[in-house]
Amino acid sequence: MKKIISLLLISVMLFAAVACGTVPAETTDASDTADTADSTQTDAAETIPALDVTVKPNKGGLMLTEAMASNKSTIADDYGEFSDWIELYNDGTSEISLKNYLITDSPDNKTKGILPDIKLGAGEYIVIWASGRNVYNESTNSLHLPFKLSKSGE
Repeated sequence: MKKIISLLLISVMLFAAVACGTVPAETTDASDTADTADSTQTDAAETIPALDVTVKPNKGGLMLTEAMASNKSTIADDYGEFSDWIELYNDGTSEISLKNYLITDSPDNKTKGILPDIKLGAGEYIVIWASGRNVYNESTNSLHLPFKLSKSGE
């Protein structure tokens, strides 16, 4: 168990280093980090599979910060209903256009959930409703995706 925790911590540190730009993104596996694990543990029955970690840092500033499935009373949408929602944040220093970004519950369908040309300024958030409506109200900047979120996972 200590080996697994050590490998997870190393993966998190690698992700943080790559995201900060201090280490080039590359693929690594558990054998590269095996000597950092606790060498006092000798449980021969425990094997740790190799990890394939590819890190792609977020250089555009766009972050998915929150999501809520099965919204019952937290935030009402512009229809007065408690739809599922996803929150995006621009932590960059310049405006981002969401045009042609894709949020989908079906990876095989590359046209379901394509976002319109919504401008998200530096430091701005947007709540995108997963209501099943597929509607964008430009005057209120309210976007509804053509699917709902599943509380048991997508």
